[in-house]
Amino acid sequence: MKKVNKILKTFLVFLICAVFSLPISADYNEETFEPEERITTKSGDWEYYPISDDTICICSYNGKEETITIPAELDGKRVIKVAGRKNIEIYIDSLVAIFGSGNIFPYTDTVKEVIISEGIISLGFCAFQSSKIEKITLPESLKYIGFKAFDSCAVTSLVIPENVEYIGDYAFGKSDIEEIYLPEGLEYIGEYAFEGSALKEVYIPHTVKAIGQYAFRNTQLEKIYLPGSIVKAEKGLAANCKNLKKAYIGEGVETLGVDLFANDRALEEIYFPMSLKSSERILVGNDSLKALHFAGTEYYNPLAAENEDLEVSMMKESWREAEGWEVVRNLNVTYGIYKAPIQTDKPALPDNSDLESSQTDLVSIILLGVTLVCFILTAVSLTIFIRRSLGIGAKKKETELQNAKESFRPQVLGVWVCKKCGTPNSPISNYCYKCGRKGEH
Repeated sequence: MKKVNKILKTFLVFLICAVFSLPISADYNEETFEPEERITTKSGDWEYYPISDDTICICSYNGKEETITIPAELDGKRVIKVAGRKNIEIYIDSLVAIFGSGNIFPYTDTVKEVIISEGIISLGFCAFQSSKIEKITLPESLKYIGFKAFDSCAVTSLVIPENVEYIGDYAFGKSDIEEIYLPEGLEYIGEYAFEGSALKEVYIPHTVKAIGQYAFRNTQLEKIYLPGSIVKAEKGLAANCKNLKKAYIGEGVETLGVDLFANDRALEEIYFPMSLKSSERILVGNDSLKALHFAGTEYYNPLAAENEDLEVSMMKESWREAEGWEVVRNLNVTYGIYKAPIQTDKPALPDNSDLESSQTDLVSIILLGVTLVCFILTAVSLTIFIRRSLGIGAKKKETELQNAKESFRPQVLGVWVCKKCGTPNSPISNYCYKCGRKGEH
């Protein structure tokens, strides 16, 4: 019995050591700046923990304001991350065990608007999860949006800054987000990133290299463009989207994962690229499907019975598993008239860009005012110059005429002027050649 107890104790110690040797965070990597310790410090309404000697992560706000600005510095230390509070978080084969976790508002639900200061690089684990904030302004310095950062959050629209490279798993899952602008430069969108959200419109840039499974499942999207840069469209990526009508798969995508468009009841058309090499069963419960469009010839059609190409045959067999196969095989199918889509109709910047827009408008107004003042000053200066130039010319002419009058002295030249008619006469003439009066020299 003692031997059995000893074995059990040894196993228990081994298990505890193994558990605590696992990564601390579900989105843990060096770039997310996860600390190894959770010793927190209070500073006014804020609470933070250290990341390095001179950098910190804000993990709590204890004030009562409706609008807050998350500072770039606290107690002389640089804030580079905002993350929820957690004591233990274990990542085991996609199962996350969390103890003592929550967003950065554990003591208040009054905050409606958040402005994050420049210099902050990362939004970490559950930063704004289940919060009631309605508007948030992200800094240009931001690079990473981590695991469940906005999960179940009340914010409805958001502009992701140009420097963001990474959106983590469940980042916007079950949130009220309806509009989001994803920037060129974004490289990764995590699993379940927008799953269950209110998302109606999204632009996925061609810099994205991977999109995790179920990333857009159960959203309100009406159309989706999958860029060729992702190579593989993962499992259930756009499944259960009840409003989705059109799906475009970009040139470069080679593989389609299982249940890609499963239960998209409103889906009418799908566009496929020539780059497509293999496909699992992507069509299940697509009651409204009307047409499939292939960029190439029938050789690329996974439905063509006569095509014996191995990969295409595999696609055909997997598609036969779809519900309503008789409907699918009789769809309107076109070849060679479709080019890989490039989404050009980027959604307009949503409402939370008002601050940026107003700043831009203010700058434009100032520049316009400066330009107008410069124009007025130039016009006045030019008018004064012209008037002075004309005045100087007239005065000079008058001066020259006066000088000429003063310099004409008949006595000097010997010319005499007739006192009767005023006619100048030659000095050698004794009589006025006009009136005949005798001159007086």
